[in-house]
Amino acid sequence: MAVYDEAQEQGGMAAGVVAALAALLLLAPAALAAWPAPQKVSTGIHNRQLCPQIALDSAGNPNVVWYGSDGSTYQVYYAENTGSGWTPQKVSTTTTNNYDPQIALDSGGNPSVVWYGYDGSAWQVYYAENTGSGWTRRRYPQHHTDNSVRR
Repeated sequence: MAVYDEAQEQGGMAAGVVAALAALLLLAPAALAAWPAPQKVSTGIHNRQLCPQIALDSAGNPNVVWYGSDGSTYQVYYAENTGSGWTPQKVSTTTTNNYDPQIALDSGGNPSVVWYGYDGSAWQVYYAENTGSGWTRRRYPQHHTDNSVRR
């Protein structure tokens, strides 16, 4: 007949915790070394590049969107890295501010980007997609004219 021995169980549990911590400490440097050096994605000369979003294609290549200053307004940018470096592109084409882009990739790895921007009289939702032959852009009215909502 087995007799429950709480001290033995706690001692065994403590030994297991110590072993797990020891393994973690031994493996942590290797796991940290696996991270590559950070890469600069934006190439703008202006210091306000904000709110990056990332999506990986089926090969694991990163696709990134963000908004940033072009010196006079905020624009939406996109960059991809297929192994030979980043290729930033300006996605938005308005002469007014554009903010908060989001990105998704279709099954072929083609990017779709949405954001909101001011068209001079109202805030609008914009959409752009790139299927390999350049960006196709559309605007979707939000029916919102309160300019106080701007960032």
